[in-house]
Amino acid sequence: MTEELPAGTGSRTAQKKPTRVDMVATALRNEILLGTRYPRERLGELDLAEQHKVSRGTIREALQRLAAMGFVLGEPHRGYSVREFSHEDVVGLGEVFAMIELQAVRSIQFPVSPETVQTMRDAAEQMSELDLVRDFDRFWELDRTFHGSLIAECKHPWLIDTWRRQQPFLNVITVPTILRPGVKYPGEVATERHLKLLDAVVGGDPEILQRAIEDHYHQHDTAEVSPGALL
Repeated sequence: MTEELPAGTGSRTAQKKPTRVDMVATALRNEILLGTRYPRERLGELDLAEQHKVSRGTIREALQRLAAMGFVLGEPHRGYSVREFSHEDVVGLGEVFAMIELQAVRSIQFPVSPETVQTMRDAAEQMSELDLVRDFDRFWELDRTFHGSLIAECKHPWLIDTWRRQQPFLNVITVPTILRPGVKYPGEVATERHLKLLDAVVGGDPEILQRAIEDHYHQHDTAEVSPGALL
């Protein structure tokens, strides 16, 4: 029986026409990424509904989606605000993802399957075509496909589920790297870094792979927190 892959892995599905909720969520997400919305800024449903010319119900659904992705914070009786994370939070979350991936590879029977290698390679190479700010959704999808395919090789449902539950916070360690002040982070760089990790996966040497995973996630340690970005 084929092991079920974590959400976000596998081939790209046919594009559906975006709904109003999709469009509002994307617009708000981009405002947060590009610094138009600031950390702790309140996101009033009525004001946003008037701004986007949609119902408050549409705004509420969009905010709920952004909360699930880790971009905004919802509080009872206070509504939603742009989520704020410290630099220490970014580094700590990077370490969490590294630990999950390290635990997974300790359980993998190497070599990994050719299908997994090809899926990871395809995802990494497609990153080079992206503008990582404009195409953030696609980049996030490819990144989840790359890492999720590797995680799935461990065959441990609880570890796969742990990885899946952490996905909303992947934005927290990705955004400051992409939006590092004064530094352009093109898709080609993302491809290079993911292919470097894939080389270690294909090589199958546990020590080399451990260092590659740590290096891959610890690149976020030096990311500066942009005052107008998510963090």
